[in-house]
Amino acid sequence: MSANQYLIEASTRHQIFILRRGAGLANEIIPMVERIIEDVTGRVINTPDQLARQRALLSELRSVLAAAYAEVQDVAIQGALDLAEYEAGFQARLLDDAATASFAVPALEQIAAAVEVDLMDVEPGRSMTIRQALKEYGDKKAAEIVQAISDGIVTQQTNAEIAKAVRALGVRHKGQADSLVRTIATAAANNAKRRTYAENADLLQGERFLATLDSRTSQECMGNSDKIFPVGEGPMPPLHYRCRSVRTPLVRDDLQIPGLEGERPINGADGPGVTSARMTYSGFLRNQPKAFQDDVLGPERAKLFRSGKVTLSDMVNRYGEPLTLDELKAREGLAR
Repeated sequence: MSANQYLIEASTRHQIFILRRGAGLANEIIPMVERIIEDVTGRVINTPDQLARQRALLSELRSVLAAAYAEVQDVAIQGALDLAEYEAGFQARLLDDAATASFAVPALEQIAAAVEVDLMDVEPGRSMTIRQALKEYGDKKAAEIVQAISDGIVTQQTNAEIAKAVRALGVRHKGQADSLVRTIATAAANNAKRRTYAENADLLQGERFLATLDSRTSQECMGNSDKIFPVGEGPMPPLHYRCRSVRTPLVRDDLQIPGLEGERPINGADGPGVTSARMTYSGFLRNQPKAFQDDVLGPERAKLFRSGKVTLSDMVNRYGEPLTLDELKAREGLAR
């Protein structure tokens, strides 16, 4: 099984690259969002304080904003496609290093489909394609800008006051763009991995879900961590915005190269370090002090976890979604 431990180490370390690439793509998109806000505020300020002119500007801005956010979408999609193409090749090369078989890279059409067609989970119970998520972002941000201007006109604000209200939207719009684009990068990479694993399913015996070993991991990722699923089935990261979980392939026993070992990053109460690739999230959390467990799970869930009455897997439903405390107690037959 040592080859699969090697794959865990390589995959978790590689995830750091994916997260950094997501940050890089976000750094390309955020200035575009800033320019949209500045363009709108400039147009508002340079429009005469006359109702007819303000309404004409409002009508004009709808098409201007639609074009601007379409450009944002195009840049983000191209970044996602570039990352997906790289990721498919990387995964095939990584598997080649751990197995005696040769792994195939999906066709370019399949990689493009990983970006254009495959779904990503933006929140529990809600999935959409990368393009749909970008369009929803653009539509909502454009509507918020138009609404701010419309409200200013109705309340007879000066153009300077309206421009100030629009500019105030910028901080939130940039933060949301940052979160969305980082998630899109993760989704593109994971979808490309999924296509690569599917292309080589006969050489694999499944996929293992791995959550990041630190305090920022979500409960749904904790609950799914270390479970083994058939290739292409079960929960696929990202499970939510800014999800950092990964799924790693399990090479068939008869194909594994012997003698490989693996470690993975850890960041507990004692700070960052490394641990065995065999370490589970549950094992990691049990090794942490009570205060750390309480901070991660919440005091009530942490108490149940320490008592041994529930596992991290018990804390999510069959779809991998976190249960409320009442739902958890009711399902496990525990006193409230």
